[in-house]
Amino acid sequence: MIDGAMKPKAGIKSIGRKTLNALKSLKDLRPRITHDVLIHYTMLVLIAILAFCIRMLPLQWGFFLSEFDPYFHYRLAKYIDKHGLFSWLTWHDYKSWYPYGRDIGKTSFPGLAMTAAILYRLLRMLGVPITLYQLCVIFPPIMGALTCVAIYFLARDIGGRNVAILSALFLAINPPYITRTSLGFFDDETVGIFSMIVVFFSFLRSLNEEIPAKKRLLYSVIAGLLLGYISASWGASRYPLGILWLLAFVLLITGKYNTELLKSYAITMGLGLFIAIHIPKLGLKFLTEFSCVPALGVLILLAIYELARHIESVKIRIITVAAALALMAGGYLLLSKYGIVTPISGKFLAVINPLARLQNPLVQSVAEHRPVAWSSIFYEMGAGVILSIIGIYFAAQNPTRHNIFIILYGLSTLYFACSMIRLLLLLAPPLSILWAIGTIRLATPFTEIIREADMLARTKRLRVHVGKEFSIIFLTILFVLLLFSTTHVMAVANTPTTIASAATPTRRYYPDWIEALMWMRYNLPDDAVVCAWWDYGYWITVLGNKTTLADNGTVNSTQIKQIATMFVSNETEAIKILKRYGVTHVVVFMAIDQSGRPVGWGEGTKWVWMARIAGYNETDFMDMSRGTWTEKGTQTVIYKLMTYGAQTKIGITPMVSLQHFKLVYYSSGPAKGGVYALVCIYEVVY
Repeated sequence: MIDGAMKPKAGIKSIGRKTLNALKSLKDLRPRITHDVLIHYTMLVLIAILAFCIRMLPLQWGFFLSEFDPYFHYRLAKYIDKHGLFSWLTWHDYKSWYPYGRDIGKTSFPGLAMTAAILYRLLRMLGVPITLYQLCVIFPPIMGALTCVAIYFLARDIGGRNVAILSALFLAINPPYITRTSLGFFDDETVGIFSMIVVFFSFLRSLNEEIPAKKRLLYSVIAGLLLGYISASWGASRYPLGILWLLAFVLLITGKYNTELLKSYAITMGLGLFIAIHIPKLGLKFLTEFSCVPALGVLILLAIYELARHIESVKIRIITVAAALALMAGGYLLLSKYGIVTPISGKFLAVINPLARLQNPLVQSVAEHRPVAWSSIFYEMGAGVILSIIGIYFAAQNPTRHNIFIILYGLSTLYFACSMIRLLLLLAPPLSILWAIGTIRLATPFTEIIREADMLARTKRLRVHVGKEFSIIFLTILFVLLLFSTTHVMAVANTPTTIASAATPTRRYYPDWIEALMWMRYNLPDDAVVCAWWDYGYWITVLGNKTTLADNGTVNSTQIKQIATMFVSNETEAIKILKRYGVTHVVVFMAIDQSGRPVGWGEGTKWVWMARIAGYNETDFMDMSRGTWTEKGTQTVIYKLMTYGAQTKIGITPMVSLQHFKLVYYSSGPAKGGVYALVCIYEVVY
């Protein structure tokens, strides 16, 4: 009985001892973070906050989407949220490219819009009080900050923690990247650059034989899924696809092949291309596009090499490899002969071969498609250009997989950035890493000299000054170079969204476009068809809620040419084109001084590209040396509509007469710096 009475007490004591031991063991769960590591990650968090805050600076001019394409992505996200995740596949939009409309599924990449729609639903489920529009506006700065974190991990694998932290900082303050991730710039690049960096990080990790096989497999899968995601989000997905096959090929010919390369490459490319061909805009034809064929070719080469490694007989190995290569070459020639392998076209060809754009004035007319001067690169990047070249030198001294990758990444994006100014964005991540490598490798010997000089002075009581003072001077010069390379960052970031500045390159708020679009929304009939230059199509469709003849998608170059022809024709010819398309209203935009003269923005300069796209020479309409319109030029619709609107705005009786157009609205915004941003809406009179 005594033993039985003691059992509960013994049980209680046992439970108590176990609880006490468990509490004592909690101390082992504390994260073992050193002071150095804590400071390091605190710096990374501060850099991410800095990146976000810099990109939020346009908020002072209003909470708007920026540029033009973001309005389409917002409209697509709104449609997906309302009609379902895959509703875009069957959406034929008749509010754009009237009267034929636009097949959204076959002419757009849905990745960004689907991301926003899914994220919006998740936030609403969590009770976050946010609208889809607000999410789209703030999404770019968030992604800009996250990309700085992503590049930290990629750069850490390449050059260590110090290189990583500097890379994150340099990307956070990189002007071209800021402009593409600032408030409201809800475009493909926001997810494209982030995903690209993670793809490269994951793929390189998957090649590391020191990592367990399961983790290598996971990294390969992540790389493949994100490569597919980029393909669903951005036309520039051809670039990460290209850099991966180029890296694999270089590793093969430089003797750095291992079996993991074949496995990782096959998984990454397999998943990425599987997702890509299910995007209607790409489809199965993407596999036979010239940009994709080398990726499949490299996969076959890797498989041949792996097979050859297991053939012991040298003679049989040579015969096998030669036969396989001959079959590859013959197959490619045969496919090319019958047109199965399709060439790269459009703006992608213009990137690889800048001379190709001379054949396409529509591509040339876009400012961001023009070649960039070296002076512009130096202005944007400063000393980073020089230090990144030094970084390439140091990376080449130790040709590891990671260093070979960053060299290929840097040199290829430098070429593309020189070809097209928009692609300075692609250059930003590798330049940030190479800049950091060059800076750290240059600074390290001098910091060591300073440290050793202090130790010698203390231990031997010697005065060691020459090396220390020289090192301090060098590090000071290096710091000043870095400082002056970033002086214009705030000026770049502190720029209003395009619609807030009424599409003028100024830091002033012009309400003209916003007022005009609101007037269209509430005053034009629902069945109105608006003709404007294609630049403003998304604004008119989304904010004006009116049907347009063309938009920034430029999916129908023939229709754009018709619009251009209408603007540079006389009224008699123009009205025939307008009647053919059932146009009810025409919109023109220009910037004028207080005397009514154009100051070079809006249609004041775009008429030149209208003339070229229509197949004319601009000298037929204007004496370019004097800047005066010819007699033929004064008869064009674009001249008459600009002149009539400008003179009406400043209170002068118009000196031109309009037969088929009636001015029904002109914006009332005040002059800023002596310049009006003027939007005019004309009703077509048949």
